[in-house]
Amino acid sequence: MALPGIGETLAGRIVAYREQNGPFLRTDQVMAVSGIGPGTYEKLRSYVHVRE
Repeated sequence: MALPGIGETLAGRIVAYREQNGPFLRTDQVMAVSGIGPGTYEKLRSYVHVRE
């Protein structure tokens, strides 16, 4: 919820997605979460990181 444009509902969807599918392997995979499209992803892009 500390990220721009991410409220409680969307944060919950991100957590649920990761619990079901594991960690994101690429930053753009966050767009698989319902409610995160290209516009939201561009706002988040500099905040989203994945481990190699």
